[in-house]
Amino acid sequence: MTSRGRVLVIDDEPALRLLCSVNLNLAGFEVDEAESGREGLARAREDRPDLILLDMMLPEFDGNAVVHALQADEDVADIPVVFLSARTAPEDIRDAYRAGAVDYITKPFDPVELAERVGRVLDRVSEGGADAFRHAELARLGLL
Repeated sequence: MTSRGRVLVIDDEPALRLLCSVNLNLAGFEVDEAESGREGLARAREDRPDLILLDMMLPEFDGNAVVHALQADEDVADIPVVFLSARTAPEDIRDAYRAGAVDYITKPFDPVELAERVGRVLDRVSEGGADAFRHAELARLGLL
């Protein structure tokens, strides 16, 4: 079976990383995991995944710090980031998109839907539409 892409899951909760890994693997994605922002940055630089699923609240570096560090490194700046977060306030979601996220998934989430969403994001990004995707999500949420 051909892989649908490589996804790096950065989350400090082992059960959530496992849930993401199992469902993404079943959907045909290769998955790597990191339990902190610092470890996630190192893995992103080493492995160059096709997409990063990133928790907002992490030890060492929070999600926004990870996104800023990725964007500051031209070798990994183009990797699309999808936030996974328990934060549901409109300002948190808006800030994530403005920081550079291409999607924002709130916890708890449907694990089956996760793989579908990751696939849609990767399809859209491969068509060169990361900025348009982010803008459309901000508009849909009324956060422009």
